[in-house]
Amino acid sequence: MRDMLHEKWVKMLLAFGLIAVVLFTEYVIARVMSPAVPDAAQEQNGGSSAQDKAADGRYYTRFHFNESNIESWRESEGAFIIQLESSAHTQLYVVTGENFGKPIDLYIGKVLVGRVVVYEPIANGRLMFGADGPMKERIRALLPPAKEIVGAE
Repeated sequence: MRDMLHEKWVKMLLAFGLIAVVLFTEYVIARVMSPAVPDAAQEQNGGSSAQDKAADGRYYTRFHFNESNIESWRESEGAFIIQLESSAHTQLYVVTGENFGKPIDLYIGKVLVGRVVVYEPIANGRLMFGADGPMKERIRALLPPAKEIVGAE
């Protein structure tokens, strides 16, 4: 009888331990995916890397492309290739290095054009992302026409 009671207590403690591990894991995941909201003073114009609350209620780091930080861009086989100016290039490298494995929202001006997960720091200042249909037309309209490289492949 005593052994059976001891066995039940051990099983119950193991079950509570497993529940605690699961709850802790969920807490850690929630903290990583929804970090604290930054101060408004942290946000900068052009190439900012502040965080923004998305429709799903989580906060994502964001990076803004605009006329001042885009060196050039071109369209190739349904994808947009953007080359950044040197200061934005450095900023993007830092932002992508700090957010390994996390999503980053990409904006052109004030328009969200995509969310990417960072798998390695972007060291060359060049991004390529695809779009089709109305979004493709919208992105093309948002990119600075004077910086488009036409006919280059």
